[in-house]
Amino acid sequence: MIKSGLKLLVAMVMLGVPAGKLVLDNVDLALPGITALWKRRDTKDEEDVRTCFTHLVIAFLLIGDGDLIRRLIQVKGIKCQTTFSNYYTC
Repeated sequence: MIKSGLKLLVAMVMLGVPAGKLVLDNVDLALPGITALWKRRDTKDEEDVRTCFTHLVIAFLLIGDGDLIRRLIQVKGIKCQTTFSNYYTC
């Protein structure tokens, strides 16, 4: 259920800058329950909750709007260190 919701948010964000801003305005990504999704790892599932949440953050970055990216970076709990620690050093 959580994965489906995250996939829906990714699809909405990928519609463009206005939709991305609406998602960021209406979904509080700083809630403890949402930031805890970074830790929900299932090694048996290729597309687990953590991967879906990472896709959501990447969707905001792919849009390429500077204001939207700035607002995303300012969200408490969305940190470069925790998000992409397995990929490269921030």
